[in-house]
Amino acid sequence: MKKDEIRKLRSEGFTPLKTKGYFRIRIISKAGKMTAEDMKDICYISEKYGRGYMSFTTRLCVEIPWIKYEDIDNLKADIEKLNLLLLKSRQSLRPVVTCKGAICTNGIIDAEDIGNKIFDKYKDYKVPRRLKIGVVGCPNNCLQVQSEDFGIVGQRAPKVVGNKCTNCGLCVKNCRRNAISIQNSKPIIDNPKCINCGKCIEGCKFGGIVEKDIGVSIYLGGKLIELQNREGVASSIFSLEEMELFLKHTMDFYDKYGKTKEKFTVMLSRLDIERCIESIVEMTKKNISKSYFF
Repeated sequence: MKKDEIRKLRSEGFTPLKTKGYFRIRIISKAGKMTAEDMKDICYISEKYGRGYMSFTTRLCVEIPWIKYEDIDNLKADIEKLNLLLLKSRQSLRPVVTCKGAICTNGIIDAEDIGNKIFDKYKDYKVPRRLKIGVVGCPNNCLQVQSEDFGIVGQRAPKVVGNKCTNCGLCVKNCRRNAISIQNSKPIIDNPKCINCGKCIEGCKFGGIVEKDIGVSIYLGGKLIELQNREGVASSIFSLEEMELFLKHTMDFYDKYGKTKEKFTVMLSRLDIERCIESIVEMTKKNISKSYFF
């Protein structure tokens, strides 16, 4: 095979193995979720074109190795007929990894739904190199999304309503971070310790602690984005609308200032991450209708 043909096959989702004449494919899941029919189809592909086994990647794709070169055309036809989505080497956005925020008892946001919408919208968006995005439904952060290029974490901030507190101590019992104490017969929240998991809100039966804000925090290149809100208080909770615009302008910024094949985090270091964040914030300010911050 000539280099041009191998390059073309790579762009279509067929990556050569060490053993000459064999390739692997990766089938994209929707935020790590597949139907039983999808799995049956993947098993069929693996048995017909591979060696009857598959593995799962860190980004929750299904990898099937040992595809013979001479079988690729027939495999393409089957993939299209079965409506499966191949991961392609030139795809700008890697599959978005998410937790099961919609069904998990700790879930604040529907991480799967958000992840699917992001992937559907940006999978063909052109940036210098593939971008990694992770979404988790709560501050437990089971996926450690600060290691992603763009990380999203569900947040539920509490607010004390002192005159409704019965001094029962349920909020203290429910807080896993020891961020609440009872002083003068009302709860006091230690904000630096509080991670906005919302467990104190769930635990309070009398309205002594209620929901103040619900939204997401954002990590950009591993750095938590924190801005002053309209009350002049530093906050890291963004609305979903703010997050969506922040992501769009992050992609636009990367497309404009990233060098060819330059990793996102390398670009941030080269241009200074603080200056990059300032520029993206300014871009977001101009396009948002309602905001905690702008």
